[in-house]
Amino acid sequence: MSRKLIFALAAVLTLACAAGAAARGVMPQDEFLACCARGKLSQVGKGVRRNADVNRLEATGQSPLICAAGEQDDPRVIEYLVKKGAEVNKANFQGLTPLMVAALRNPRARIARALLKCGADPRLTDMTGSTALILAARGNPSAAVLAALIEAAPDTLNRASASGVTALMAAAESGRAEIIDLLLKKGADLRPKDASGRRAADYARANPVLRGSLWPDRLDRYR
Repeated sequence: MSRKLIFALAAVLTLACAAGAAARGVMPQDEFLACCARGKLSQVGKGVRRNADVNRLEATGQSPLICAAGEQDDPRVIEYLVKKGAEVNKANFQGLTPLMVAALRNPRARIARALLKCGADPRLTDMTGSTALILAARGNPSAAVLAALIEAAPDTLNRASASGVTALMAAAESGRAEIIDLLLKKGADLRPKDASGRRAADYARANPVLRGSLWPDRLDRYR
């Protein structure tokens, strides 16, 4: 075997070993997503140092920032991921941005505020035309999250989805008296009708939690 061939083979083997070592050093993406969702800032930082992809979007609709938005307790994780290149308004296949996921799932208002501080757009809509505020009104247990969204974009208070559903209608449909009260105090309009002609009062009457309460009549009174 010639000396040139020996050197060439040695070079190839060296590169292959280096590539294998680098590959072993990369944190698996599923492990990184778990760190972003529930881990400490130091664990997320370790994943970034091990070359985990801060912007990779999985077929499941999960990304590092979306995972953090949905479950994280520490707003510093949000700020760190954005600082490291995570796109704060990058949506998944459902059109859900990290802020929308926080609005849907995370009752910690500090996470929504961190996303807004980092440039999250509260006026974007998902595939149904729903804003983060509508999504929060439908399912987030924290009135503080809705208050943060309204403060950031007061013009979304009465904005409707593609089917004509407003945040107030969404709250009434879900039977959420505390959220209805907040939205009314912020100036929610009772007059809009959805695509089927229903108002917020109609949604309240259809909800088993609100049906026997004063809310249906109160919503009519505001008409």
